[in-house]
Amino acid sequence: VVADEFLNKPVDTMELEARVRSLLRMKKYQEQLTTRIQTERNLLGAEYQKKTTLPIKNIPTVMLVEDDPMDAQLLENYLSDIPLNIRVVRTGAEAWKRLRNERIDLVLLDLMLPDMDGIEICRKIKTCEETISVQVVIVTTLNDMKVRIRGIEEGTDEFLMKPLNRDEIKARITALLKKKTFLDRLNERTDAALAAAITDKMTGVYNYSYFKHFIDIEVARSARYEAKMTVLMMDVDNFKQFNDRHGHPAGDKALARIGSILKNNVRDVDVVARYGGEEFVVVLPYTGRKSGEQIAERLLAATREERIEISGNGMDAVRITFSAGLAVFPDNGRSSETIINAADAALYLAKRQGKNRFCCAEVIDKLSAIHDQS
Repeated sequence: VVADEFLNKPVDTMELEARVRSLLRMKKYQEQLTTRIQTERNLLGAEYQKKTTLPIKNIPTVMLVEDDPMDAQLLENYLSDIPLNIRVVRTGAEAWKRLRNERIDLVLLDLMLPDMDGIEICRKIKTCEETISVQVVIVTTLNDMKVRIRGIEEGTDEFLMKPLNRDEIKARITALLKKKTFLDRLNERTDAALAAAITDKMTGVYNYSYFKHFIDIEVARSARYEAKMTVLMMDVDNFKQFNDRHGHPAGDKALARIGSILKNNVRDVDVVARYGGEEFVVVLPYTGRKSGEQIAERLLAATREERIEISGNGMDAVRITFSAGLAVFPDNGRSSETIINAADAALYLAKRQGKNRFCCAEVIDKLSAIHDQS
């Protein structure tokens, strides 16, 4: 039997809470991977086995960012009996450069470096699309809870205190590499043949068929675990006029760019799909109304800032926006059909209220209640 986590007595309450949250995140990644695989199998049927292959397991690469050669050597010795490719760098700038150009699975960061602190590097890693899934461990001599909280806020996956314990560091790194494997498998589930079957060619997001299979499974899973799930229905504003004025090639380009924006601004466990025409849908597992509203606003803001180049010469850039409707399972419906309908009704209300905004299904429910009372 292999434990996923351990704690030393006396147990610190904040550390206990952090460890529990980490384990729950791991469980979510496992469930989401299972959901993706089940969706693909249902969608492709007999073709599933022929069109999918498990990725070849590579030896993980760990980067040690440590300016003290003795500490770096000690870490290498501690990790010597784990199959790893180890890279050692001395500065934050060198670490960031290599992270952008090499495949790195996990970074062991000394908190105090000559050019920048470890939390600053962590912030860079966790806000960059190419490196966001890299696991970050900060190593420090400071037993300061404020520093730990700041690191957690910036996305640090683990804190380790010096002097380091060989068994603890091996256990922590093994657990984080397991988490990284789930993230990689979520990202690499599809090969070219599978992608052709489940991806909308124009926009690069999932197609309608995949979405329908996925949301049915996700609703059943959310009901089983009594978890929230949010659905965002989105429609590009004034798209017919855009096509009439700039032409269909420009419209296709705009849809492709919006698909890219949506994918780049949600989590790995979320699903973005083209619902049809200029309409998109985003499924957000383990997400309630408040978090769903924050994500909707972030997507709206990211799209407002975008300019679509029409001519390709950089001279004719056009702004494009969309409206969105938000519905939450099980608050606004207990089946995939009722949730989609609730989100669609909220989208229609957002259009009526002036576009370039989102509305929640709760607003419709309140309006209906007022109407019934009158």
